[in-house]
This record gives sequence, structure tokens and C-alpha cells, in this order.
Amino acid sequence: MSFNIVIKYKENYKADFIFNKRIFDCYVGYNGIGKKTREGDKKTPKGIFRINYILYRQDKINFLKCNFKKIPISQSTIWSVDSKDIKYNQIRKKPCSFKHETMFRDDSCYDLVVVLDYNIKTAKKFKGSAIFLHCKEKNKNFTDGCIAINKNELIETLKLLPKSCKIIIK
Repeated sequence: MSFNIVIKYKENYKADFIFNKRIFDCYVGYNGIGKKTREGDKKTPKGIFRINYILYRQDKINFLKCNFKKIPISQSTIWSVDSKDIKYNQIRKKPCSFKHETMFRDDSCYDLVVVLDYNIKTAKKFKGSAIFLHCKEKNKNFTDGCIAINKNELIETLKLLPKSCKIIIK
């Protein structure tokens, strides 16, 4: 049994999410998988990544069993996508005066968010902010550079993942 997740590109913005001998459909960036060149390029980066922590909406997911640090998302939770911000590519709280992404959304896309370690430790400006593994968004079959999978499949996968798990995107 493999405890790594493999995201294998198929075509356009579709990929296979492979874990524990099971294959699920998932979506990747609108411009596919490849070398990430800049913020907003809509590419999912190739590479091997680790899971930093999990963000989740307590009002939508009342119990989440997993081996990773879990942080609840509130209405003031945001993610800095502004390369000029001193805390670029980090979770933050409103109010703010910098460009950001709201994490508490009306849809179910960010009900559960797995934060990967892409460009986080020593974030390089303009290289692209967070790569998330998150829930599929209704009526949207691509992401802006993240990986999206069915919420129930994500919950079931997280139950089995050890902290040593790697996400291999190819």
C-alpha cells in the first residue's frame, strides 16, 4: 500500500488522483500541470510536495479525522496573494489592505483545504501563492492552479494519510 498521492495529468485541466490503488477524477489548473512561472498563471506545479496543515469549515464539516494540524476557517480568514505583502502566501485575518483570497466562501470549494508546502517556507515574490488540494467547485471543471477533488473522496483519503505522505504532481 502506498501512502503517497499521485496527481497524473491526463488532458486540459483533468487529472487522475491516485491513492491506495484507487483512482479518482480531479481537476488541476486551467493551463494544466507544468513549471509554475508566476502568480496567476493558472498552472498546477509539477513536483513533490508535503502537506503543511488542513483548513476546514466547522459549520460544514463537523468531524474530521486526520493526522495533520487542523485550523478552522472563520468569516475573517483570508490568504495573502499580494506579493507586496510582508506575509505573502500565508493565512491571515481581515481586515486587511492587501490583495487576498477569501477562505470563507458561499460555495463548498473551501469547506476542506489541504495546504501544500509550495512556495511557503521562504516565499519567493510573484512565484505563485498557495497550492491547495480542495473540494470541487460546482459547475467549474478547472482550478486556478490548485487540485480539486470530490469532498467525500478528500475526507476519506485524509483519514488514511500519514504525516510522511507526499503529493506527487506529474
